[in-house]
Amino acid sequence: MDSFYIGAYWGPRVQSIEEVTAAALNLFRRLAEADTLFSDWYQLGRSSKEAKEHVFVPGEDSVRQLLLRGQNRRDADRRPIGELGFSLSVWNGRVGPGAANLSILMGAASERVSNRCVVSIQQGPSSSLDISTVPKLKRVMSVLVETLNPNRAVVSSSSVDEALEEAGVHTKVGWLTYLSDDTLPEPSVKAAYQIAMLGETGWLVALPSRDVIDESPEEVSRVVGFGGLVQSSDSNTARSALDHEEKF
Repeated sequence: MDSFYIGAYWGPRVQSIEEVTAAALNLFRRLAEADTLFSDWYQLGRSSKEAKEHVFVPGEDSVRQLLLRGQNRRDADRRPIGELGFSLSVWNGRVGPGAANLSILMGAASERVSNRCVVSIQQGPSSSLDISTVPKLKRVMSVLVETLNPNRAVVSSSSVDEALEEAGVHTKVGWLTYLSDDTLPEPSVKAAYQIAMLGETGWLVALPSRDVIDESPEEVSRVVGFGGLVQSSDSNTARSALDHEEKF
């Protein structure tokens, strides 16, 4: 596996630039506390060399300016399109294993776009946030969930996304999946997954039976199978599947 991502997604949510700035600033702080991969950031450039010349230190003014710069604008008069929210993208300055990008789109009120926060990480033995270290991934996912209050969050990869699409599964799931809407598989398959509360209203479903996960056909097949169950389950069935949940 060359890379993976931790993504959080939610629907239309009107937020002011002040609210988005505060949330993004809190996210930067919490990520830095979670892992050293997220200690340093740089604005994106045409090359890694150029980007390294633009150190990004998260602060109220710097985060606000970058979010405003990332607004979509009208072609005619270059005025910002408010309903499409605010966005930013930064890079942690590393090349190869451990390289990470953080992309945020928040405050979008349009059904045409999805609010999201995606952390993409290059895989490798020298990366402190290895895809196989499930406890670390749970920690980072907790940061995204507690900071951004998404409807769905996943730890996944492009290969898993492709396998889901090929199987006709159009719901977002991964090796780790956070669900805020109580949509969980029926009780008969509860024993096959690790299910625990995350935050106040959501649930984290972990598919691996151990603390090591990989992109083998068997692992990907489990993700696809789970995605099909989530896609077809309803909230009433889901509640009955959680009679022995465990608080993180």
